[in-house]
Amino acid sequence: MSPFSTTLAFFIKFLIFDEIFKNFLSYIIVRRLLLDYNTNLVDFIDLINFTLHKDFLEKWRHKYSIKFIKLFQLKILDSLSKRKVIKITSLYNYLTRKCRYCPDQVLNFFETIDISIYNPLISGEISEIK
Repeated sequence: MSPFSTTLAFFIKFLIFDEIFKNFLSYIIVRRLLLDYNTNLVDFIDLINFTLHKDFLEKWRHKYSIKFIKLFQLKILDSLSKRKVIKITSLYNYLTRKCRYCPDQVLNFFETIDISIYNPLISGEISEIK
């Protein structure tokens, strides 16, 4: 066997191994992304479930009024039923202008509940309001 054919055979084996390895890595990466996606989806659904549950009301009723929390829950529920994303600015305007709550109270509520974790449902950042 000539050195050329040995090198060629080695090179072909390397290419085949490299392709198998790339496919395996792609499989692992896709599987990992799907697992992360499913985990994040379940976590988000749990968050929405908790937000709409009476436990959320019980948790925050000592710091904020029950009516205020229920209005927030209704906007979340309304967004889910209409399948629309809520802009943080429109939620802020709704609570401050239409419902006549103090702007500081609304901002404090957004910061306290960490409104950013509702990202797929509520778009925007608190810095857009300030």
